[in-house]
Amino acid sequence: MRILRGVWGAVFLSGFFVACGDDSSTGTKPVPQPGGAGSSGSSGVGTCMPYSCICENGLSGTFDCESNACSCAACPNFAVAEPAPFEPCGGDPTGFWRLSDYDAGRFDLTLTGALGNVELTCPGQYPEPFRPTQTLLELKANGEAALHVDFPSYRFQVIESCLSGVKANCSSLQRDFGCEATSCGVCECTGAADALTQEELTWSAEGNELRIVGERFGETVSFCVSDGKLSYRAEGGTNLATFERLYRTGAPQLCADRTPENCTKGDNNTCVLGQCVGTGSCSEAGNAATCAKFQDCQWDASSCYGQVYVHCQLADFLAGTPGCALSEAPPTCKGTPWICEEQPGCAAKGCLFAAACTGGEQACEYDDEDIEGCVCDLSCTGTLNCSTIKDAATCNASGEDKGLQDACEWSTMACVATASPCEELTIDECETTIGCALQPQ
Repeated sequence: MRILRGVWGAVFLSGFFVACGDDSSTGTKPVPQPGGAGSSGSSGVGTCMPYSCICENGLSGTFDCESNACSCAACPNFAVAEPAPFEPCGGDPTGFWRLSDYDAGRFDLTLTGALGNVELTCPGQYPEPFRPTQTLLELKANGEAALHVDFPSYRFQVIESCLSGVKANCSSLQRDFGCEATSCGVCECTGAADALTQEELTWSAEGNELRIVGERFGETVSFCVSDGKLSYRAEGGTNLATFERLYRTGAPQLCADRTPENCTKGDNNTCVLGQCVGTGSCSEAGNAATCAKFQDCQWDASSCYGQVYVHCQLADFLAGTPGCALSEAPPTCKGTPWICEEQPGCAAKGCLFAAACTGGEQACEYDDEDIEGCVCDLSCTGTLNCSTIKDAATCNASGEDKGLQDACEWSTMACVATASPCEELTIDECETTIGCALQPQ
């Protein structure tokens, strides 16, 4: 048997698990068999004696003579709690959120047979209040989403009789969850601490409904954004999840500026600690032993080098990437935006697509006499900026070509104009403008 616990992130987004229907602790009235514990034999006069029986919810109980029914009052109560009051109001859920209030209760455990051809759902519950130690949910303005959940070790209970549908019992869950059977027919189990990070999610909102989609799941919940908090409850669930707003700030620190202790922190960079320095071909040596064989080279064990991603990602906040931090106060946008030509997708505010000469700064060539920045006599010296050239013919002929690659090149869909100053950008605009970064106030 194998257990399909699902992705913890997907489980959490649906309120951990969707609660199932009401389970009564009182079953139907069992009929005593002649000569059994509930019969007086041949006398014809019944004498009620307590005996083991099965309640409607599948737990093992004791027959109650007074109520003439099977009672599981001494067993865990698997009945669904009344849902807390909640009025969906919609709103704008865009932003970075941290779980502030949620206690897990009931859930459904899905199981399949060894061949995957049998599936059933068994009711389960947490015997004590349980919540993740940390949950971060990011809903970006471009429709992308990210999720991180940290789970501590936790106890849960499952009704053993339900497991028989896949020929399983408490012992079948012993290896993965340390389950032990109780006299009530309940599996008392323990889940190990775990963590999940998913950054390739998408989201959308319409009215009061928020939908988050991943590779293996899609979940729609009714939600409300009010007073800086995001709240939702999954359909069929009883518990309400409440998040408080946070703000991402900073940018990953450049590799060369990092201390040896922080050099390799973060998942979105290629920073490497230690390099071969000196003259000649020192950079070709990848380790200290090889570096020693190069003339005029020496190994610098404290040097950090490589490339970093321009913006902080969810994983950077979790990994302690230097330069990236979460803030409870709204940040400000600071820095100097790169020129529009270098803005990916021309996404920066103030930039637009138009016909223009591209190529940035280039060395002047011999026939660039009339080009701004070039000084020509017998030959031309200086540098020109392709963007100042306004016609296609002059553009394609300007600058010092590098083999088959033109120095300047005319494009009918170039990113032109001037990017707006960082201080004038909103939080969303700041995060799509290279050269700008959110900083705490």
